[in-house]
Amino acid sequence: ENTIKLSNGNLEFQNSPTLSNSSSLSVESGELIFQSGASISGSSLDFTSSIFKPSGTVSLVSSSNFMFDSDSSVVLEGDTTISDDMGSFSWPSLDLNGNTLTLASNITDMSVEGAMSIGTGESLNSGTSNLSLNSTLAIDEGGTLLSGSGQVQIGGALTLDGDLVQG
Repeated sequence: ENTIKLSNGNLEFQNSPTLSNSSSLSVESGELIFQSGASISGSSLDFTSSIFKPSGTVSLVSSSNFMFDSDSSVVLEGDTTISDDMGSFSWPSLDLNGNTLTLASNITDMSVEGAMSIGTGESLNSGTSNLSLNSTLAIDEGGTLLSGSGQVQIGGALTLDGDLVQG
């Protein structure tokens, strides 16, 4: 079992790293940046008071998982696709940061606990996934929430100035 522990710093991968065979990447009070995606197999990403900054395709297979404490967050570094054969995950908060997040078809359920906004030029494409936004959601003019056959549940108030496209 391989463990990478990062405290109070930034770990940035320019190329797409592969974590496999019970690797654990633990980030505390830091940032984990994937510039070109990552392939994670049978491993876990564990965040404590940290920021996950993905870009590209981040693929989780073979019981890999995300673990976040409530003080951690996800801020997209670039357009990102998340694939997860476990089927479901939850993020404490999500900042699209001017980018697009796409959920792959193998994700059945995704939830975001904190308040969320989708600004101009940003989009969240949940596709066939059931998306639960458990706080408020603001979609600004030029922002898009696109869902296919998946359900979207919004736990708080919705402010809609942009596009909410179902199906």
